Amino acid sequence: MSDQGTLLIRSRRTVLPGGVTEAAVFVRDGRVELIGGYDLRLDADRAVDLGDLPLLPGVQELLDVARDRGLRVGLATGNTRAILERRLGRHGVFGRFDAVVTRVEVERGKPHPDIYVEVARRLDVATDACLVLEDSVLGCEAALAAGMRVIACPSVVTAHLTFPAEAQRVASLVDVQL
Repeated sequence: MSDQGTLLIRSRRTVLPGGVTEAAVFVRDGRVELIGGYDLRLDADRAVDLGDLPLLPGVQELLDVARDRGLRVGLATGNTRAILERRLGRHGVFGRFDAVVTRVEVERGKPHPDIYVEVARRLDVATDACLVLEDSVLGCEAALAAGMRVIACPSVVTAHLTFPAEAQRVASLVDVQL
């Protein structure tokens, strides 16, 4: 088994004892380590919400470079706007996107291209002029189906998955050059 564990289940909305949340179940060395946004190694009174994690290395720098070069920046997400505003607002980056499209704003979610096509429309940019940074296989498939160039930067959740060959893969956003 890999050092990062094995993803058994991933669901964007799963009912857990604490309510509805994003959920994932990992097994490392034969035992469950993570379910949903809570670390099971801690007792319920000390559970850690994974929404409190820091931004990935390179996010601030990429947003700065995009601004300095006059590039428009969009965000396509399966999260709700409220969750997104809370998580990205905490880091002071929510307002740095020129267009934000959530799953509920389009007819079909990833791997269909709808969400990326809508982001490009709101940015007033042709889809073939867009570069997408994506951490999920379905997101890569959606962006490629929209005719966009894709850089895959897998997360700990998706690192063990096979990404489309058409997507350039990087280990970190720090490795991305705009």
